[in-house]
Amino acid sequence: MRRRNKGIDRDQLFAAQAEQVIPGGSLPPTGGYARPPGGPLPAGCAPAPAVHTVAEPQLVPPRPAPQPVAATDPPEAGQSVWAQATVVLCLGAHPQAGTSTVAVAVADAGGMTEALTGVRLIDGHLPHLSGLGWAPEAELGLDPAGDWSEGRRAGVHLLRRAAQAHRPAVSPPAVGSLQVLDGAATAGLIPPPVAMRVVLVCRASLPSLRAAEARLASLPVETLHLAVLGPARWPGVLTAALGPGVSRLREAGRVIAVPIDKQLEITGITSRALPKPVLQAGAQLLHACTTSPQSTAVSSPEEGIHG
Repeated sequence: MRRRNKGIDRDQLFAAQAEQVIPGGSLPPTGGYARPPGGPLPAGCAPAPAVHTVAEPQLVPPRPAPQPVAATDPPEAGQSVWAQATVVLCLGAHPQAGTSTVAVAVADAGGMTEALTGVRLIDGHLPHLSGLGWAPEAELGLDPAGDWSEGRRAGVHLLRRAAQAHRPAVSPPAVGSLQVLDGAATAGLIPPPVAMRVVLVCRASLPSLRAAEARLASLPVETLHLAVLGPARWPGVLTAALGPGVSRLREAGRVIAVPIDKQLEITGITSRALPKPVLQAGAQLLHACTTSPQSTAVSSPEEGIHG
């Protein structure tokens, strides 16, 4: 019988061949022959391919999302400056009450006071609602931000809202200065809370005094002064119809009459000086405000359309 050859392991065969060619050598894992150190490559043998080490990729952690930077609190610094100024807010009990006239009278009286470091009269109403359009003696143009139309009137610096300004910012006042605000729309532009002396303006008539009585319900009556355009002595028909709020103000001596000037009623506020009786009433109001406690109550701008 024919004897079968025992099977030879293939790996053993390759190892035996390599031992014959390269003593002590071995086949590279790729199937080519490895060149012995300093020795020639045997004929018919392919060089072993170079082995390149691939670095393991490094995982870069995602960059955290930027967090909003907490702004410093400049309003506190601004409010501290406002606290060191005298702020007088003139409110109209109704449209055409004479608020701008009273505001100019108080500001002009302050411009004649040497104890103040400066006087600023601010009107935050839109130009077509402003009563100070012709009040400056000299126009100074727009401020750098284009929000305010600036002007000068004797010792008073006027700020009137520019037509294109949506909600203009009011710069902090000088320490020891007087800031007169014309109407609640102006007060709404001041960063709260700012302590203010409030002057409510009305006329010596039954409808006007009734409107003033209604406004007093939302105002600090204990720290407020009432400026009434008209005679100092009221007829009996007015005193008999007074509400409790106005009556308490009269009893406390916080009702101040502002004389009506016929020429001023026709022309409105111009660059000319106010009539002396009106200016004296403004000085009386300023003195009463600076010697009374302050209040932080401010009506909404929608309610503060002035005359």
